[in-house]
Amino acid sequence: MIAPPVTILISQPAPSLRDYFDRTAPELARWNRRNRFYHESLAQFHRFLIPEGRGCWRWAVA
Repeated sequence: MIAPPVTILISQPAPSLRDYFDRTAPELARWNRRNRFYHESLAQFHRFLIPEGRGCWRWAVA
């Protein structure tokens, strides 16, 4: 599946955007497993840049 261009997603009403992410959310775990090295490296980099307990994405880089 090819994701629609970002401009289309942003121009859609909020319920449609929410529906898109509700449909794609179940696939997130599969993609994270498939690209585990990338996601772990990205989280490690974020932990290096952002002091512990700071930032709004604590759940993603914890």
